[in-house]
Amino acid sequence: MQRRGAIQAGLQNLKPEKEKQLKKFIKNSPVVNYAPRLIGKFDLLVSIKSKDLQDFYGFVDEFRTNFPGIIHSFDSMLVEEQIKVSTNQYTEILKKQA
Repeated sequence: MQRRGAIQAGLQNLKPEKEKQLKKFIKNSPVVNYAPRLIGKFDLLVSIKSKDLQDFYGFVDEFRTNFPGIIHSFDSMLVEEQIKVSTNQYTEILKKQA
C-alpha cells in the first residue's frame, strides 16, 4: 500500500561538501517528492511518497545512516488521511485570512 510521509531534520556543521552530498542523495532518491529548506526548529523537510512502510523506513534509515554528523534533531511522520481541497477552495480560504 502506497504511503506518504515526511521527515524533518535540524542540521548542524553543514559544510559545503556535505551539503552537496545531501542534495545529491535527496535528488537521486525515487521516493522524494520535494525537499524545501526551512527556517525554524527544523532546517529541512523531505516529503516522501513510498510504495509501502518498508520503503518509507528504508529511506529514513538510509538518510540517518548517511548523514549522522549533520543531523542534530529529527522527526518522521506518516500521513494518516489526506483531506482533498481544490485550488479554488484554498484560494478562498487564503483570501478570508488576509
